[in-house]
Amino acid sequence: MFPVSDLGGPAYIKHLLAPLPHLELCPTGGVTVENLPAYLAAGAKVVGIGDALTNAPAVATGGFAALTVLADSIRKLAGSSSAH
Repeated sequence: MFPVSDLGGPAYIKHLLAPLPHLELCPTGGVTVENLPAYLAAGAKVVGIGDALTNAPAVATGGFAALTVLADSIRKLAGSSSAH
């Protein structure tokens, strides 16, 4: 679902899944480390994270350690939500 941020974000996912709980939705386009828990709580099975993970300033300056920390944070958030 792209761009999910323009479609209504986590609330849109929740509304779609209310009558259609069998759907396996993959929101992308606006998913960040900050709002990832809300998308998973709303019922998204997986998410696509692009700009929030590639962080152009860190890439341009060679700050790959910061990207590793960010990726690890995302992995931990996704893992902690897998029991829902």
